[in-house]
Amino acid sequence: MSESKSGRDSSAVTGQGGSLPGWAQIDIDDIDVREKIGGGGIGVIHLGYYKNKNVAIKTLFNPRVTEDVKKEYMDELLVMSKVNHSNIVTFLGASMTAPNYCFVMELCDKSVFEILHVNKEYMNEHEAIRCVTDVGYAMEYLHSLKPVVIHRDLKSHNILRDFNGVYKVCDFGLVMVKNTAAGTPAYMPPELLLNKPFNKSVDVYAFGVFMNECLSGEIPYAQLDINEVRRRIIGNEKPPLPSSGGRLSRSSQLTTKCWHQQPECRPSFAAIVDELIAIGDEMPNQQATSVS
Repeated sequence: MSESKSGRDSSAVTGQGGSLPGWAQIDIDDIDVREKIGGGGIGVIHLGYYKNKNVAIKTLFNPRVTEDVKKEYMDELLVMSKVNHSNIVTFLGASMTAPNYCFVMELCDKSVFEILHVNKEYMNEHEAIRCVTDVGYAMEYLHSLKPVVIHRDLKSHNILRDFNGVYKVCDFGLVMVKNTAAGTPAYMPPELLLNKPFNKSVDVYAFGVFMNECLSGEIPYAQLDINEVRRRIIGNEKPPLPSSGGRLSRSSQLTTKCWHQQPECRPSFAAIVDELIAIGDEMPNQQATSVS
């Protein structure tokens, strides 16, 4: 999607009575499947070539795929085929012919996890706010749909930067999963870890953790085992927030609102995006830099 731009554009209302994007049944023989470039959830991600362009292919090329895995695949396909936003990875089509199940999606450059923690690219505050604002746009859109789409797995691995520098949400594998224990513990709010009822505010909590990760450059709860992560989240022991002169920045203050222990105290994504736009407007124009 080389010409896409982020923001509250016309695609942000698609799904509320507007037209949905079309997608095609794709013959596996029409796809040139190349090297593995990632993985996670229910499949392996390969580089591919389809209709004269490079694409990403999420594959389930396994003749022994269980019915549960196939259902998760179908659930994710259903969600992806119904969303359309410039800050969500574009779904192009799928092969539904057993055993060659696969999604075909737009190819992006890198995940935020790779940018921050593999390539050690430093995100100054300007670039971090740009990144989280893009994600905020996507989440505002998803939470506006009827029925609402709760992502359930917002994290740096599932936020991709495209080749134009636009950040996009991907991986909808947990949207229809009923198990509250499913997810990535470091980004999960206490209500999920305690197996309590939940609502769309779980995405706001995860967004707060992700926002702090972008601002601090640190992996949340790095090097702690799952039990210790769970104990700290339930005990309201959050990762440290970046500060200046002992005072929290406006962006760090927003983070604390997003990862509030009480779901009803977390802001909506509409309010989050409004605040992020205001923060961005106050900042001088800068570019992200890399450090070795």
